[in-house]
Amino acid sequence: MPDSAYSDTIAVVLQGLQKKCWRKDKILAQNMGISIPEFNLLTFFGQNSSVMIRELIDFLNLTPGRVTHLVSSLEDQGILRRSPKKNDRRIVIVKLTPKGKTFVDEIQKLLRLYFNQMLSPLKQTEADTLLNSLERLGEVFDNDLELKL
Repeated sequence: MPDSAYSDTIAVVLQGLQKKCWRKDKILAQNMGISIPEFNLLTFFGQNSSVMIRELIDFLNLTPGRVTHLVSSLEDQGILRRSPKKNDRRIVIVKLTPKGKTFVDEIQKLLRLYFNQMLSPLKQTEADTLLNSLERLGEVFDNDLELKL
């Protein structure tokens, strides 16, 4: 286990990376002509073609009203479509439209291009080490949810 000073250094580096990720999201969202919250919402659809509103609320960590506003905005743009779940109309399902699928594919393409360019200076061994470290960090973050503060 790292000592306190080392943990502090890691925390500072992670916070710096988080800010750089936010800046990347801002640039990519601007390139796509959407807001950062809309961009973040649409990245969820990279792995899912339809989701419940509750999943979006949990993923984005926003209020139900804010998520509803974002979904409405993207629905007005023809990117998303809302519909009630067939067996429980209280549950709202959000799906990509065909235009939305194309739009999300373009976001995914931009993300791949961004990361390919960003990681291109790394040697394969460095990339392997980075991937292993990031995977391990993800495991640590999963355990972090159970920390008692």
